Amino acid sequence: MRIAFFGTSTFAVPVLALLARSRHTVTLVVTRPDAEKGRGRKIEASPVAVLAHELGLPTHKPARVNVPESIEVLRASQPDFIVVVAYGQILKEPLLSLAPRGIVNLHGSLLPHLRGAAPIARAIQRGETTTGVTLQFLKLELDAGDVIDAQAMPIRVDDTTGSLTERMAPIAAELLARNLERLESGTAPRTPQDAARVTFAPPLTKDEGRIDWSVGSAKLRDHVRAMTPWPGAHCMLCVPGKPDERIVLRKVDLAKGSGAPGTILSASNEFVVATGDGAVRIDRLLRAGKSELDAAAFLRGFRFTPGTCFS
Repeated sequence: MRIAFFGTSTFAVPVLALLARSRHTVTLVVTRPDAEKGRGRKIEASPVAVLAHELGLPTHKPARVNVPESIEVLRASQPDFIVVVAYGQILKEPLLSLAPRGIVNLHGSLLPHLRGAAPIARAIQRGETTTGVTLQFLKLELDAGDVIDAQAMPIRVDDTTGSLTERMAPIAAELLARNLERLESGTAPRTPQDAARVTFAPPLTKDEGRIDWSVGSAKLRDHVRAMTPWPGAHCMLCVPGKPDERIVLRKVDLAKGSGAPGTILSASNEFVVATGDGAVRIDRLLRAGKSELDAAAFLRGFRFTPGTCFS
């Protein structure tokens, strides 16, 4: 088959690599435009664009994929089939009907659970212990297409959005690989989703990373995991007599202790902070403009005074 591929993030990279190794022809790779990234605001291509360049595949980077000019680029590539993985834009008609053999999407949850842009982060945020990848036929309604196949996987207690995405990506590629022949022959199953079981996973926002110390310890830990690496679970370190400092927490775990939420309970052998129902131990953190540190390194360079807390 002649296949057009739509993808942007690291989750999509193993799927594109699989298609490039297959007997099929990748006629076009569609990804987001190059964008500024990091503190230096350096212009960077998406992970999918980087791989496409390495493989010598033609790429298209439209700001708006559904405009006539973009549709003509895709039509000119003459795809028989389209694969979409973590692309970042909603595809509409006539794009949805452009490929004779159809269009499929790989989604990072077990549909119909967690439809939407951030299924991996939302699963962690909710404290769930199982997730998976679903291969579905794409339709205009968000992640509502008939299911072709799915693969479940566990969420580890130390998984972040970043690490879980990394573990899920090759599973997505394997899921597509085992269904390509049926998709080519038109014999792939179509199982309608159960509308009664639908839940949603809206996109993360930058402000959503703010930590609420009044919640329970387990919920706070899951929040940190879900917000890593982006937007970062952040709070303010309040030291009497000094300006408040923004801190990003990268790893926390449950600990013993109690006190007013946000109060630093220990800053010697362990870095322990009170929550709404107990305490958490901070293991790794990031100061504004600094490199990520483990807690021991941070504590060696920071003197705490009475009244120091997080807000």
